[in-house]
Amino acid sequence: MKEIEGGAQWVQSELNKLGPIGKGEMIVLIVFCSAILLWSFGGVLRGLDFGGTRPFASLSDAAIAMICAIVLFCIPVNRDHMVLDWSDMKELPWGVLLLFGGGLSMAAGLQITECGQIISANAGILAGLPRWAVLIGVSLLVMLASNFTSNTALAATLMPLLASAAVPMGVPAQQLLMVTALSASCAFMMPVGTPPNAIVFSTGRIKIMQMVSAGAVLTIVSVVVIGLFAATFIN
Repeated sequence: MKEIEGGAQWVQSELNKLGPIGKGEMIVLIVFCSAILLWSFGGVLRGLDFGGTRPFASLSDAAIAMICAIVLFCIPVNRDHMVLDWSDMKELPWGVLLLFGGGLSMAAGLQITECGQIISANAGILAGLPRWAVLIGVSLLVMLASNFTSNTALAATLMPLLASAAVPMGVPAQQLLMVTALSASCAFMMPVGTPPNAIVFSTGRIKIMQMVSAGAVLTIVSVVVIGLFAATFIN
């Protein structure tokens, strides 16, 4: 089957309902493309030197996003309205944004407070356990943590620490790091764990407990599979 019956007609009818692109949509497209260009060439801008000064040295990706958002509040789409106004802002899923921002803040807190070093320093208590049990335990802890913080930040924080803790644990570093990297990407239970979870939760059709109950099953299966895979096939 090359295509779903009636699919092309449905897509075309939806496009016809949209009508031609409007002024506001064109402005948003231009601003969005500008943001992508600034993000892509931000390093070049930050390195520009004008007579010994670098005016864009502090231009971060977050600053670019904020500037582009503010610009949309300043460009009029007609005599009475800007491209964005406060009524549009009230429709944003602020709860999801705060959850995701809280996860990033928690990851930064782990790095600043050196909590990870404390965990690493006490890793030797696992030395007497079988290798598969250590790997499954590390996988479970990393998965649980990844549900409340940024996966990338969590992996970046824990992997150097666990690499140094591999010897007192009695586990090869390759196995421990593989388990950490894979487990950090298995955030199934909370909206803050990963952007796809946040997108699904923002629809308002799924409650937290529904996500937790379904994600718990996936977490248990993933812990066992990752732990046993690493213990069996990675040397």
